[in-house]
Amino acid sequence: MKVENNVGQPDFILFRKKRSLLIAILILVILISISMVYKDSLFGKQQNKNEINEAMEVTPSFHPLDNIESEESLDFGNAEILNNVLDHENVYKIKGNSATLGTAYYYFVKKTDDSYELLCSTYAMSINEVDIDGDGMAEIVADVYSVSPNVYIYAIQNGNVVYADLQESARADYVEFDARAGVFLSHIKVNREDRTYLLNLVINS
Repeated sequence: MKVENNVGQPDFILFRKKRSLLIAILILVILISISMVYKDSLFGKQQNKNEINEAMEVTPSFHPLDNIESEESLDFGNAEILNNVLDHENVYKIKGNSATLGTAYYYFVKKTDDSYELLCSTYAMSINEVDIDGDGMAEIVADVYSVSPNVYIYAIQNGNVVYADLQESARADYVEFDARAGVFLSHIKVNREDRTYLLNLVINS
């Protein structure tokens, strides 16, 4: 007759349960620590909208675009066609090459001879078309990163595409655009404390 040896089995099962519980507690502690560090970090503060101190009205300072060129062999067949952007209908938005700090984006319009004219290009972490001034035509909002997070705005003035550096205009340490809330936030250090301001942008036609 075969007799099974169960000696020590309850202790082994108890050890496994204790080990699983310890692992779960360790993971929970790590997650809480990461959450606390994230909340106190630069980008954690960006996401905490309750830390907005006050609103600030800013008139962006626009500059003319430098000579712009597009990449070769862009695929217009995969372009996203947008309406009411930069005072144009049927604007062709095309993604270009990507790298660590962003992707190249190009905006074209189709001419009467079926050729394409490049309106503007930018290199950004993310990009949105937003009607900032409420005139029914969207401007281009580009989240960029060089030394710190920043936002570039591309708009039409006197029939030409111009751009504004919001970090420069708001005299901020860094600037972000919250696409879900549709708001611009400026961050400025005051006495070593990071203060967050809601930017109300005034764009002169």
